[in-house]
Amino acid sequence: MDRDSVKLSKNLLRMKFMQRGLDEETKKQLEEEEKRIISDEHWYLDVPELKSTESQIIEVDSFVPCEDLIYGRMSFRGFSPDVEKLMKMNGKGEEEEKKEEEEESRMKTDVTDEEMALRSNHISQC
Repeated sequence: MDRDSVKLSKNLLRMKFMQRGLDEETKKQLEEEEKRIISDEHWYLDVPELKSTESQIIEVDSFVPCEDLIYGRMSFRGFSPDVEKLMKMNGKGEEEEKKEEEEESRMKTDVTDEEMALRSNHISQC
């Protein structure tokens, strides 16, 4: 068979052990083809520059505010005054917790007590 009629694939010619024996012309052809492929694949995104605005993202390192967790150390009836001060500073007061519980229970009911009283008065008058 004639050596010129059979040609090796480009991928095979690009392998390192094959490039040692290549002649100059074949090397140039491979380099030109690689440059053409790279230039075809090269792209950029033409986007107008963004205005520099103040960041509105707040980064919090802890998940405690998200989970609404209570302070870990506890003290009762003046056993450890320092811990009780920290509990007051970090935690919600009992009054606030009661208000929140009342609000949640009111939101869970479909009909408030006042509406029920008005409705029963209206029915009894009829």
